[in-house]
Amino acid sequence: MADYTLVIVIHEDGCKGAKILGHTVREPLYDNSPDKPAFRLMNEVYKIAALWLEFGDLFAGYQTEVHLDLNPNKRFKSSGVVSEAIGYIRGVCQIEAKLKPDAWAASFAADRYLSLKAA
Repeated sequence: MADYTLVIVIHEDGCKGAKILGHTVREPLYDNSPDKPAFRLMNEVYKIAALWLEFGDLFAGYQTEVHLDLNPNKRFKSSGVVSEAIGYIRGVCQIEAKLKPDAWAASFAADRYLSLKAA
């Protein structure tokens, strides 16, 4: 099984902190190869794009970003899907995706959401 946690982070300029809205879904993992996580990673990208399409109109007129939990550094397994993921988000959402280390929402907000949910 794979858990996918998707969050929307709302931050207003001049404010400290942000609001985190999220959802976690557990689905069967059909590719059980830990050495090749491409299927799981791209499934997460598809879910992020679907979330963007569902809520994107609500944020029209605001600065928005899509943060992906992918690292372009070749030392990390997620680097293998970076080009495909960036192209998918660009094509579907018409926005440039941010990657680690610049994707702070992917690095911290989902973990924070999960910790708040567990509390």
